Amino acid sequence: MSMHPRRAPRLTDLIRQPATTPARLPASPPKALDRPIEDPPAEAGGNDSLGSVTDVGVEPPPLRPLIHGDAAQDYELLEQWLARLYRNAGQGRFDPEGIFDDAATIAERRSLLEALFAETFRPREPGDPLARAALNTAIYAQRLAAGLGYAKESLQELIVAGWLHKIGLARLPTEIVFATTPLDGKAVSSLREHPRLARDSIRALGRRFDTVAELVSQCQERYDGSGYPLGLSAERIAEPALVLGLASVFEAMTQPRAYRQRMIPLAAVKEILQKERTRFPRNVLRQFFTSFSGFPPFTYVRLSSNALAQVVASDPVNPLRPTIVVVRDPAGRKTTTGETLRLMEHPSLHIVGPVSEAEVG
Repeated sequence: MSMHPRRAPRLTDLIRQPATTPARLPASPPKALDRPIEDPPAEAGGNDSLGSVTDVGVEPPPLRPLIHGDAAQDYELLEQWLARLYRNAGQGRFDPEGIFDDAATIAERRSLLEALFAETFRPREPGDPLARAALNTAIYAQRLAAGLGYAKESLQELIVAGWLHKIGLARLPTEIVFATTPLDGKAVSSLREHPRLARDSIRALGRRFDTVAELVSQCQERYDGSGYPLGLSAERIAEPALVLGLASVFEAMTQPRAYRQRMIPLAAVKEILQKERTRFPRNVLRQFFTSFSGFPPFTYVRLSSNALAQVVASDPVNPLRPTIVVVRDPAGRKTTTGETLRLMEHPSLHIVGPVSEAEVG
């Protein structure tokens, strides 16, 4: 079967359209989205990255198209685009034309990346599991790498690697990839081949993809040598591959699966620091704690008053004191007023800890 009979839809197909074109999302494949194409003004002050540091890139020239507006719709469009890419790959039609330009379009938008990070925690109906996991992992890897000070080109390659790192799974039987019961030894061996399969598919795209192919091939390797497929350790593993691997672990823990509920993000951070501390470099784990230990939007918390609240916005200066909406009063009754509080303005009130969606009811 030809690998390239028809290219997969590009992300820029979704976002590069004059505002006069009618909005439409046809079933096969989505080509455009009705959105204005002018850039918003550059953000005054603040960080140049998703969490802490710089080097995400400068603002593009005026009139460069971008995704902006409703973050939930942006997230869903990205997921649809990746789902199409993965379906094509499973049918032998893997051709992510222009994906590096697409990654640059995303990486250059700091506010968009922050909004997409928040969207990963919004409760959603089940979607394409590989595409959603790839999208979330790319967002988390970008956030972590930005905190580590990665240069623009490295961030761009890491986004592409995040988007494509599960392509090998699209070539395996679904009963193995989505098994809900323990696999036998033969099935486990097949599953552990997915980084090699992904590397081979990506390498076939040309030399521009060489670095991405290597990052994807190493994303399941671990610093202590406990990973696969080669059991590499320490400096034999590229640090961006370890960043991608850690982002994938966090994604797996904080997203629901058919056989379990998702973990609260802060609880996932604590478990990773306890159980994965030998599997990733210390500097990467340190930055991971800094970048992910707050309370992201759409998560729930208990206040020192014993009231329950939902986080609606993070505070970049103090991630432990976000803006919240009270959903249950101290007596446990559901509130109807929807009181919004910016905790930085209420020093006597603080978050005791996270709570699950089940506790909120």
